[in-house]
Amino acid sequence: MVISREEASAALSAIDQTTGRSQTLRAYGAAGPIAMLWGVIWVLGYGAMAMTPDYRWAWVWLPLDLVGFAATMWLVQRSRSAAARSSCASPLWKGIVAAIAITAVITAIYAMAGPLPAGLYMALPALLAGLAYIVLGLMRMTRFIWVGAAIIAATVAGFFLFPSSYALWMAAVGGIGLGLGGFWIWRA
Repeated sequence: MVISREEASAALSAIDQTTGRSQTLRAYGAAGPIAMLWGVIWVLGYGAMAMTPDYRWAWVWLPLDLVGFAATMWLVQRSRSAAARSSCASPLWKGIVAAIAITAVITAIYAMAGPLPAGLYMALPALLAGLAYIVLGLMRMTRFIWVGAAIIAATVAGFFLFPSSYALWMAAVGGIGLGLGGFWIWRA
């Protein structure tokens, strides 16, 4: 049996599509629990901000971020298959690098800007996280686009609609929303 050039091309294209879809599903399976973890961290962090004076907010977030990054790295290591161990260019690793870069940018902005209004101090990390989810979603993981857009929309809505209870809004909507978004991603 002789295979034509068109049939061979179609078969290779089908293999590429299947491989890409498999990698995306594997990344969703690994990223979902990470988003759920950060949903819990957001509930704890923003919830604690609602009960803590603003000059202590860094001390609220520092241990939560350290635990979150350590747990994220553990989840990444746990989820990587033998085939994926050789590649650090997976979308999940790109997401982790983006999260570290966003954290560095937020820290630099806070250090350079000095005291910010409380609402803006709370909104900036959430807005940048939403942007990171959208960018990650543009790398073939479209569910992240929806999660990122929801984070941004909820952050902006709460900023204008509920300024006096914004920290609790972010704890509930941001944290629970991120957790549910992570569950949706994980179940892909």
